[in-house]
Amino acid sequence: DQVVRDLRSVLSLGRGGAPAAAWRAPIVKTVAHSGEGIEDVIDAIERHREMLGSTGSLTARRERRARDEIEAIAVTALRARFTDLHGHADLDALAARVAAGEQDPYTAADMLVEAL
Repeated sequence: DQVVRDLRSVLSLGRGGAPAAAWRAPIVKTVAHSGEGIEDVIDAIERHREMLGSTGSLTARRERRARDEIEAIAVTALRARFTDLHGHADLDALAARVAAGEQDPYTAADMLVEAL
């Protein structure tokens, strides 16, 4: 019971920037060795999933996760392509022009990115 009070106290301190109408995580007492409270945990998980689905949050989370995954894959592919340019004649020529003061590094980098 003290743990439940402590958890309620901690949860009441702030929502971490979440809107007031957002899901309020329930505190569900369980006893591992007897399995007591497990059904309540399952019910709480199901209610949370229903709330996510009804508010569109589940779709938004999935889309955000998919966007992040696509971006990570693209960045990895670009990084691999860029690594392939190391020692490439175009990169060497751009480096020589920048070192000679004939071109600024930002323009050279833009040219290199366009070549990818």
